[in-house]
Amino acid sequence: MDAEAKQQLIEQFRELLDSPGFNASHALKQDQRDVDLFDVFSELIAIKTELRIQGRQFKSALDQLSDAHTSNRELLDDNQQLLLKSQHHQQLQVIEDLLEIRDRIANAVVMSGHYQPRTFALIARHQERKLIKSLHDGQQLTLERLDQLLSSLQVKPIQTLGKPFNPDTMCAIEVSHDDAFDNHVVSRQISAGYCWQDRVIRAAQVIVNRL
Repeated sequence: MDAEAKQQLIEQFRELLDSPGFNASHALKQDQRDVDLFDVFSELIAIKTELRIQGRQFKSALDQLSDAHTSNRELLDDNQQLLLKSQHHQQLQVIEDLLEIRDRIANAVVMSGHYQPRTFALIARHQERKLIKSLHDGQQLTLERLDQLLSSLQVKPIQTLGKPFNPDTMCAIEVSHDDAFDNHVVSRQISAGYCWQDRVIRAAQVIVNRL
């Protein structure tokens, strides 16, 4: 651009500045306002985008926490089930041992109740009877306490004598022909059966009457 053209542009700019309708401060403020609005809208868009990203990240974190909670809950339930099964098995083992002890004590009570002294001397027979009676009473008391313990553990004996034969709770080992009992009714119990928590843990051995 030559000097004459530059001078013409300068003169035109001066005329514009000197013109009565031109307000430089108003134009500057208008430009500043336009720039500020643009910046505001840009910031709003950036914030909105950031909120969407954070929202997705927050939802992902919640999903992960929920999955972890569910997994931990399932693991806890599994451990509780294993613990209950272990406790159930141990308790059942204890009950079976107690029932075996009870059988021995019950047999001893029966034997001591039917014991007859073999000595002929009157004094000796009296002393022997007294000793056997003391043993019998002690065994009977122990048996009663053991039955109370089993009852506290929810162990119940199966009622059999005079009852119709039930293959779910009884095991027939012999057949009798006794008119005093009806057909297919238990006429004698050989060994007791027991239920624990509504579950048969030992079937009763019985003799079933058949006419």
